[in-house]
Amino acid sequence: MEVVSPYSWADLCDMVTSYCNRLSIPLDFSSSLPEVIGDAASLPPLCDPPGLPFPIVLLPGSHYRFYTDGSLINLGSPDVSMGWLWVQIIPDAGYLNSVATYAHGTIRNWPSSTRAKAAAIYAALSATPEDSVVSIYMDSQAAIDGLRFCASSTYTNSRFYYKTTNFELWASIECCIHEKRLTVFPVKVKDHDGNYWNEFADSLANSAHQSDDAFLLPNALIASSHSIRLIYDDIICESNPRRLFKVYYQATYMSDLLSLRRFQFTFCLTDRDDYLVDWNLTWFTLNFLPSYDASFQAHHASKHYTFKFKLFLDDLPLLKKLKITRLDLYIDLLTCRSCCNRKEDLMHLIVCSKRRSIMH
Repeated sequence: MEVVSPYSWADLCDMVTSYCNRLSIPLDFSSSLPEVIGDAASLPPLCDPPGLPFPIVLLPGSHYRFYTDGSLINLGSPDVSMGWLWVQIIPDAGYLNSVATYAHGTIRNWPSSTRAKAAAIYAALSATPEDSVVSIYMDSQAAIDGLRFCASSTYTNSRFYYKTTNFELWASIECCIHEKRLTVFPVKVKDHDGNYWNEFADSLANSAHQSDDAFLLPNALIASSHSIRLIYDDIICESNPRRLFKVYYQATYMSDLLSLRRFQFTFCLTDRDDYLVDWNLTWFTLNFLPSYDASFQAHHASKHYTFKFKLFLDDLPLLKKLKITRLDLYIDLLTCRSCCNRKEDLMHLIVCSKRRSIMH
């Protein structure tokens, strides 16, 4: 399939460079290939992670069966942790409860229960011999849907690739399936329905958080299916990059806004317990528009909206401000044009008896 772009390579270079200048990421477009972040050559083979336990190897043509599960604890706290596990089942082979072997471990960044379960799938497939038939039993429909998408061989070529959460991890699963020529069958089992092997997998996945022999899946290994990786703050991006850039620029603009002299007071509020600015409520109030009626119509709403933002940005043309910005036009003796008694500042604008009917 041929993809035609209306942009030249030079246009793309300029666009990406402008983004990366804001992100403080050094780029080198001196060659025709983008810069590789990290040394892909030094990474271990994608489908042969060192230190990861291997299953019991069966005769060629045999069917491998794994129960996989993931565990997420302490979400939203610094102690958040994701554990994963696979259990190899070999019926009628003399093993206790048919459990041949198992492996469990942890994974970091982008915490979610689906990521933990996907890590278990990746670990199981990484340890499976080439040209094998594999059944993966799990209790997560989201993980099953992700695995089926990967096995379809269209995942990394899909326009939805970067819109998928944990896309690097799913891409590694897809790469493992195709490089090893695996035939994978995802099987759904009911959660907490008395299935011994599923309950066993769930228990060991929970124990991985505190286990000394838990295997940590390296982030660089998970993302090694690509030579190009988006990294911010030493963390590989596995969420929608468009959302990442949007949030980053929103944070940048917010930082630029608060750096204005009129907002310098916010930097004095360093104690989170005493931080008095509720920004969610602030933005809600600024963007809130009352419903229209006979006394409040569209043109009133526009003026109301403008007034709120001028008030927030300290841009109301009060005499107190105009005397500072235009000394040549506004002398210090000028007073409020409504009552002619007091100097016009923000407080007087609100309490002025002559303007009360206008304000309300």
